Amino acid sequence: MSTHAPLGALLLALWPTAQAAPGAQPAPHPQTPPPCCVAPVPAQPAQPDARGTAQQPLAVQVTQLPVPRPTAEPPRDWSGKVIAIATLLLAGVTAALAIFTYRLWKSTGALVEENAETAERELRAYVFVREACLGNTATEPVRAYIVFENSGKTPPTESRFRCA
Repeated sequence: MSTHAPLGALLLALWPTAQAAPGAQPAPHPQTPPPCCVAPVPAQPAQPDARGTAQQPLAVQVTQLPVPRPTAEPPRDWSGKVIAIATLLLAGVTAALAIFTYRLWKSTGALVEENAETAERELRAYVFVREACLGNTATEPVRAYIVFENSGKTPPTESRFRCA
């Protein structure tokens, strides 16, 4: 016999109850008497509960504890003063930073101008006479021998020589 056989028998036994009309009342259990035959149960006195008292409801008396009076002054709240002092210190530090930033800005501007002048001086040609000789003979005119040296970083673009 397979394991499905008991399940099939159970479904066949429940089939007629599932087919009952929607408004039909189920049949009462044979051991339960119908409601018309049951006598009302007389009211019984209250039984003590598990807490061990027969009084219902329990009475609870609420009392207020006396509020202790302070013997000394309450501690002062210094938080407002501390915040005010910290704010003033922060304002002072911020003002000092603003002053130093302004001074740094001004000195940086002066430094940029000075560097521009220095760069102009470095980039010009500095031409000097390194050697000079005069040659004079009775038969020839006077000759001058001049050697120039450039000590600058750029070559000269306009050079003029005048002999008198």
